[in-house]
Amino acid sequence: MRPEVQFADYNASKAAAASLAAMLAVEWSAKGLCVTCLCPGYFRASMTARYLDDPQTASELLTRIRAGRFGTATDIVATVEFLLGNQASFLSGATIPLAGASNT
Repeated sequence: MRPEVQFADYNASKAAAASLAAMLAVEWSAKGLCVTCLCPGYFRASMTARYLDDPQTASELLTRIRAGRFGTATDIVATVEFLLGNQASFLSGATIPLAGASNT
């Protein structure tokens, strides 16, 4: 989760979500509840359409993503399914970047 130029509002809200998840994890873990923050990178959505639909911008963005592709709904679903399972029961308080090893 790294800040991007000209996205102060979005950067601040992502940081706030991560902080809230960490705080809720501290409060709720003793009750057996896990709280995790997912921080998606570039996924096709109404918010990102203008960037991903522009070939030049999309190409430049892909140079920053080590996985060489944008995220998909399947990536989010797989992560959430994992988090809902017993294997993630000790992962409370974590912030998980779903960004394909992005360096932005």
